[in-house]
Parts: sequence; structure tokens; C-alpha cells
Amino acid sequence: MDISIDSSVDSIRNSYKNQTVSDAAERKNLLGCSKERQFDEVIITSNSRQIEEKKIAEELTRRVLSEVNIPTPETKIEDLKQRVAEGSYQVDIDRLVDKILLLRGEQADE
Repeated sequence: MDISIDSSVDSIRNSYKNQTVSDAAERKNLLGCSKERQFDEVIITSNSRQIEEKKIAEELTRRVLSEVNIPTPETKIEDLKQRVAEGSYQVDIDRLVDKILLLRGEQADE
């Protein structure tokens, strides 16, 4: 099977070879000028917005955990039991919705 190479492909390959040779020569000159070897360096950083968002999330987590760890006083528990038994306990719908939405937001992050 014969494969013919178009002259344009040859010219592209030759220009690539010439560029590679000239790049190598240029690198040799640069290395010859300085006694240190030069290496590429990659620096990975977060942008300031990501850092700020992480700080806010950590602060909110700390606050929520501190609220969760506060024990409920026995008097409050007894009061709630009595109000439920009497039928006078009313659910604060707005507060309940806030708690549900907060819980859903935590589950979405997992």
C-alpha cells in the first residue's frame, strides 16, 4: 500500500522541525547564560471569592453547631408538653419553613 504525502504536509512538518531546532538552540543559550537550571513552576490558588465563601461557610457551621449543642432547659420541655396536652400549642409556620429549607440546603451540599 502506497501512501503519498502532499507537499503541503511536508512543508508543515519541515517548519515544525525548524521551529523545534531553533527553540532548542534558544534554550541552550538561555541555560548557558545562567548557571542555575530553570524549571517550570505551577502555582494553584483559589480566587478571593472562593476563600471568602469558605470562611463564611466555616463561620455558619460553627454557629449552627454551637446552637445545636445547647441543651434545652427542662422547664421549656415541660411547658411544651403541657401546652400540647391542653391543645393550646401553635406551630410557628414561618420558623418551621426556615428550618426545613435550612435542612434541605445541607442535604444538597452532601
